[in-house]
Amino acid sequence: MFGRFSLATVLFETRVSVNQIQGAERLVRSARRARRIDYYVIGWLMTEFFAICLGVHVHNSATRLALAVVAAYRLFDIFQSAINIAVFDGLRLPREQHGIANPERMVIGLAANFIEVINCFGLIYLCSNRLKNVTGWFDPYYFSGATQTTVGYGDIVPEGWIRMLVVVQALFGVFFGILLLARFLSVLPAMRNLNEPGLP
Repeated sequence: MFGRFSLATVLFETRVSVNQIQGAERLVRSARRARRIDYYVIGWLMTEFFAICLGVHVHNSATRLALAVVAAYRLFDIFQSAINIAVFDGLRLPREQHGIANPERMVIGLAANFIEVINCFGLIYLCSNRLKNVTGWFDPYYFSGATQTTVGYGDIVPEGWIRMLVVVQALFGVFFGILLLARFLSVLPAMRNLNEPGLP
């Protein structure tokens, strides 16, 4: 009997150790995935910066079309990932498994995506040459920022098919504004608990 108790204790301790190891492996995998996502976003930001510089200095229509296609692809990528995280992960996963490991990181990522969307639409506007009253290379990005924040001063006017794209960007801006505000509000209770250790 003493031998069985001793063996059961060893087995229990081994199982706890295996669970601890599996938990640590999960944390390492999560950290590696987060790092890969960070590198992916940084790579896209560098690509967008390069595309902006190229779009300003190159007036070849084929090159500008290629830049607009890259920007459109990135817009689709940003929108698709935001929808997956905000909507479908909540539907796919059980309630107790759904959650965000680091809400602060999510807010920063969404803010970066908000700026990326302004840059990508600005690049498309720059490459299209369909904005009226543009005086310099920065005007399409100014117009993009004003459109996405739904300010719309009216000093730059879209023409032709770009008008529909402006509506899409305004909807993007509203969607990302709501998502960014929701994520920021979800971070506040965690920040409150860090500042006041006695609270649950």
